[in-house]
Amino acid sequence: MEKMDELEATYRYLDGKFKAALGLPYPNDLTRVYRLLDRLGNPNGAFPAVIVTGSKGKGSTASFLAALLQAGGLKVGLFTGPHLHTYRERFKINGADITPEKFVELFNTVRQAVEDSSDGTFISRFEIITAMAMLYFAQEKVDLAVLEVGLGGRFDAVNVSLNSPLAVITPIEMEHVHSLGPTIADIVHHKAGVMRPHGQAVSSHQSPQVEQLLRNEASEMKVHLRFAAELWQYRKDSLALRYVDGRLWQEFEACGPDGQWQRLRSGLSGTFQVENALTALAAVESLAEMGLTSKPRLNALLDATIPGRLEVAGNDPLILLDGAHTPNAMHELTSTLSLFKGTPVWVLGFLRDKKIGDMLEVMPLEGQVVFVTEIDSHRKAPYEMVLENMKQHPARLESELTVPEAIAKAREAARAVQGGYVCVTGSLYLAAEARNALGLLDRATAEEAELISRIEHS
Repeated sequence: MEKMDELEATYRYLDGKFKAALGLPYPNDLTRVYRLLDRLGNPNGAFPAVIVTGSKGKGSTASFLAALLQAGGLKVGLFTGPHLHTYRERFKINGADITPEKFVELFNTVRQAVEDSSDGTFISRFEIITAMAMLYFAQEKVDLAVLEVGLGGRFDAVNVSLNSPLAVITPIEMEHVHSLGPTIADIVHHKAGVMRPHGQAVSSHQSPQVEQLLRNEASEMKVHLRFAAELWQYRKDSLALRYVDGRLWQEFEACGPDGQWQRLRSGLSGTFQVENALTALAAVESLAEMGLTSKPRLNALLDATIPGRLEVAGNDPLILLDGAHTPNAMHELTSTLSLFKGTPVWVLGFLRDKKIGDMLEVMPLEGQVVFVTEIDSHRKAPYEMVLENMKQHPARLESELTVPEAIAKAREAARAVQGGYVCVTGSLYLAAEARNALGLLDRATAEEAELISRIEHS
């Protein structure tokens, strides 16, 4: 079979697993994952792993942490989600995506192990790709891996790591109540499940209630829990957004364990990214104390990037892409852009099951030019739904049929405004489409993304 045929067979199998799992209950143990990995030779014990959980900021914190560890001279595996274009983005070693050939090879190995099971136990798509990541990092002999939890923590597939010296917990809030439970104590209990008895954990700033619940969980397991603020302090009035020579970054002042204030730069921008960066720095300090890495090289924060997260996708005029798809994320985006000199021209597209009205409510749209587009997804919010939600916002509104058309018109509008720039936001799906429309994908990746989209829509 040719490479694309092999990829198609792989993605069809994974999509089938995803659709077969719809409606199934959230797992209440990890037995089936342990059994699968046992058949694969227990790669989950071949390397130390930092498990990152929380309700928001997991992916960014994991990316900051991986960049810091790599700058310290380690060979670092990074497993994150979701992906924008292809599943391969979830598997990285020292910043490089896994190749299509290696992805298919790992899939075939794991699929065989799934089918060799004599008990017929169902294995989900996420469990399969997690097993693939464990096998990949073991085969490539990484020094350390950073694993982002998919959902919850205690019964999430990545929590099968047999060597996890440190847990990292980003801000926790109410989420996935149908799977994790109806109270914040239930949510925290799931997140705290990634901590290991007598191990260590680092947490971002939490609400007083969540902090106390986390401390209680850590005490029961005799975990040494530290909060990032115990190691790194942030001067809140110091945040600035910079756009120089086609690159966007942010600067802020922070004080580390040595008591010295210094100006830091991070490649991931956003008011919330300060907390994520300092949490990652605190995690590296803990790992250094364990002898697993060196002290953090602060300039490595600039190396952390995630496509579709306040990403510069074009110049003349500046085009920014951000996958904000919740009211909180939209609030953070607009707060960050308030630090930026210029006038945004918006390209908006949403999924219909998101809180569109609440997102629009926090956006400064009055008097600004807004282009509404429809995302290429069966979950898209149609024009009529978005326009109905826009009635309370006196913006200069235009609708366009496709994402490329909306971006083209927005560029024209931005060029006609003093300091004008384009901001494309509302959904990760929209960010992915925009990246493709703007030519940010190589041909092979674009074809692979199109293949996945075709399979998921079939």
